[in-house]
Amino acid sequence: MNPTSPPAGKAILPVQIKTVKVEEPLFQSLADKLRQHASKHFTGWRTLSALLMVIFMDICLYNSMGGFGLALLTSLCLLLLLINHNFRLRKDCLFSLVVLTALISRSVWQFHWALIPLCLISLFSFQLSLQGEAFRVPERLCSFFITLTQRLLTLLSYPFALSNYLMPSPSLRKKLTSPSAWQTLLIPFGIGAIFIWIFCQANPIVAQIIENLGDDLDHHYNDIEIYLPDSNRLITWAFFCWLSLIILLPTATICGRLNRLFGPSEELEEELSPSKTNEQNARNAMGVLITLNLIFFLYNLVDIYYLWAKGELPSGIPLVTYAHEGVFWLATALVMTTVVLCTIFAKELNFHPQTPWLKRLAGIWAFQNAILALSAFQRLHLYIDYNGLTLMRIVGITGISIVVIALVLVIMKVFKRHSSLWLLRRQSAVVVLALYLLMLSPLDFWVALFNTHRILSGNERSAVQLLAQSYSTEAVPALIPLLQSQNRIIKEGAGVLLYRKQKELLAQKEENESHWLNGELSGTKALKALEGVAGQLEQYAETSKQEKILNRTRRFTRKHY
Repeated sequence: MNPTSPPAGKAILPVQIKTVKVEEPLFQSLADKLRQHASKHFTGWRTLSALLMVIFMDICLYNSMGGFGLALLTSLCLLLLLINHNFRLRKDCLFSLVVLTALISRSVWQFHWALIPLCLISLFSFQLSLQGEAFRVPERLCSFFITLTQRLLTLLSYPFALSNYLMPSPSLRKKLTSPSAWQTLLIPFGIGAIFIWIFCQANPIVAQIIENLGDDLDHHYNDIEIYLPDSNRLITWAFFCWLSLIILLPTATICGRLNRLFGPSEELEEELSPSKTNEQNARNAMGVLITLNLIFFLYNLVDIYYLWAKGELPSGIPLVTYAHEGVFWLATALVMTTVVLCTIFAKELNFHPQTPWLKRLAGIWAFQNAILALSAFQRLHLYIDYNGLTLMRIVGITGISIVVIALVLVIMKVFKRHSSLWLLRRQSAVVVLALYLLMLSPLDFWVALFNTHRILSGNERSAVQLLAQSYSTEAVPALIPLLQSQNRIIKEGAGVLLYRKQKELLAQKEENESHWLNGELSGTKALKALEGVAGQLEQYAETSKQEKILNRTRRFTRKHY
């Protein structure tokens, strides 16, 4: 009997073999995803452009950070973007090009750290314009933040893209990047290192050989270490590579996403059918507008009496204090007005049958907000008239102007029944435009020129800003006329400040001779202007005399704070 045959009387049942699916290792799956991502974004010319941008950033930002360096970096990156695309004279492209030219000119004139992100974001926006995307601020900002995260993935995928070129065979790449390949290398290395350590402990001759070998390697490493980048620089290069990928590979935000959040950007004419929810919201909005109109009316009466009619203030409250402390909160009230109106006239209430009454109340409230804005400007005028102009007061004037323009846009939205997206695009454009104008304007020069003119005209209270403000290089020519002031304290205080500024500029000039990228034209112009009054400034060379003069100037100006 065959031992392998089944027992008599037993039926032979078919054997079902289950196949077990072996899941792909996590590392291999991640590597494949990164390789697929790299295949979409990795091209030879794009990689060369990214490499060139990293080199430009290293030279212009890492080694030296100055106005000429930033201007050169922005110009070279702009040239790379133009080479990568067929440049067409589209309106959005021209607008972005004008902005970049203005930023380059400002960097050449005087450097400021805030110009760096503005230049990089403007390059990113210019690349989107070259790709045919319409210039809308909300979409550009969303695109920028989305690109920040996506280009991190691209940066991680670049080693895998490089392996595609070094190892063209897919099977070879898969074998060398598989977990088994790493295990084949690391396990023998680890076990071998353990046994070498054991033999060193067992035999002093072996220990001496290993020690001498380590000394030789350390000696050779010290010889080439000066040519190797340090860890901080390697991290900086990775960061620069990320920035270059953001500029070269922007992700455009689909407008439909914002349309779903805020509604379409066109005007809508149809009215919604009444419902219980709409009726309740309309009554709530009516009550809010009536209440706020009454509150604003009473408050404006107070400001009209004290600010415009010059009514006598209560004892203990000087006019300067009354003018200074209210500006921020008036601006806050204007911002809250914009928020409330946007909330009331969002979506269904914008097309409710009772909208005409709501619009009338909103118009009355807008008129009262105009009076409120004028009161805010009047407070700033009184404060500037008292002790001069400052950078923060210019920012305050700009901020209130932005809020007023935003309020006008809200009224246009209400009466023309535009969507919230229409409003968001225009309000954000106003804010971005104001930010660029502030950065591109010579604010320090304007502040110094205004205060100098006030001091020489007899308003010595403006001299408080002489020591309270930290004037940049561009303000120096506007401060030199103070050396002719009739007030000896102001004249000597300005002389000490200008003498110190001259020494600082001379030291920067010597440094910039070896690092010309740190230079800026405003420093050259200021130094030339100071050379014309060098004879008058030599009398303030003694350090002890400088401190006495500055202390006397502080005591004189402190009473005008």
